[in-house]
Amino acid sequence: MDQMDSLKIMETELDSLVADMQQTEGELLMQIDNLAEEIPEIYAGYASMVRTLVTSAMNLMKPGSKSANKVAVALEIGTRSIQAFGEYKAAKEHNRLVQKYLAVKNAYAQNNIEKVSNLLPKVTRNASTSGRLFKKCSEVSYRLSDLDSDKMRRVAMIQSKALTMYRTNAYLFELCKYLKNEYGTWLRGLQKSEFDMPDYYLINSVIAKELFPTSLLEAYSEAADATDSIKGKEIMLLSDYQLSFMALGQNLCHIRLDGANPLIRTLINESGAVEEYNSITKPYTDHIKSSPTGTIILLGVLAAAAIIAIAFAYFEGSIGAKCILAAAGLGATLRICIKGNKKALIQHVQDGRVLETEANSRIESICGKVERPDIDYNERNALTSAITGFFK
Repeated sequence: MDQMDSLKIMETELDSLVADMQQTEGELLMQIDNLAEEIPEIYAGYASMVRTLVTSAMNLMKPGSKSANKVAVALEIGTRSIQAFGEYKAAKEHNRLVQKYLAVKNAYAQNNIEKVSNLLPKVTRNASTSGRLFKKCSEVSYRLSDLDSDKMRRVAMIQSKALTMYRTNAYLFELCKYLKNEYGTWLRGLQKSEFDMPDYYLINSVIAKELFPTSLLEAYSEAADATDSIKGKEIMLLSDYQLSFMALGQNLCHIRLDGANPLIRTLINESGAVEEYNSITKPYTDHIKSSPTGTIILLGVLAAAAIIAIAFAYFEGSIGAKCILAAAGLGATLRICIKGNKKALIQHVQDGRVLETEANSRIESICGKVERPDIDYNERNALTSAITGFFK
């Protein structure tokens, strides 16, 4: 049996999981959608993120699907949190909402904790089965000389299915656990469990460690430079949009892959990650290549030349006096240039940090990271709040 036949068997096993996966996906999305309707301040944006990612993953399972889960998650959780009411210094309204949401949560948990508890064994089984197939696919090795562009695309599609199936099931498992813990906490009269809302960034981080325990960026570079053979896990890394960003984001610099094997370039180009990554990081990389020093030095030279010319052309006096005047002017210009250069360099560094933060934030968002709302669940003293507000 050749590798393509073996891959076909793996693909059949993966496809057999789709029905179960669709059922668990549907039930968990319904839970999240209902939470978004009941408590929009907390779950509205989160529900959008979950639906975007999970539905995209399911679309990859459809015949003829081309993209390997290329999803840019620029969604942030809604900012309409309880904390916002503090801006209006409405302590009583804040306290009323805190109690209201606890009552809403308790009622919702009573109606849904059994559903999510019954779903957990199936979600656990699906995560385990897809994890086994994922590991099996990741360990297969291919000789590049045995592949052409069409075969490489076929291999990449099956590897992407294995990766996406595992990632989505692992996420659904974490989501199911989170909901069960959260519902149990609400039923005990508490506002929040110790568990954070899971996101795809967490799952991608775990997968990255499973595939390449040391350096993900180093693994990406080695895979991109492959000339003889390539492993399934390296194909996953090069062709998957999110994992590629997770690797490249470890070193904010422009990536060039001109010397890569044509088949490797096919993988990289079809994911689109490198092109998008270079676009995101360009403002930062252009900034660190630039320097304000050259401009300041040029202005200083021009100012010095002007001072010398003025001293000798318009000042009436001996040559010595003109030299003293020119030297004094040059000294003052030098001090201004040094001070201006220091100020410009400080501003340059600060601007670079802003651009670096912006690039990292976009990369993390593409990898599935979501900002969670920071909600103040503590009741406030209305009198103290009123007095504090009066003096603001």
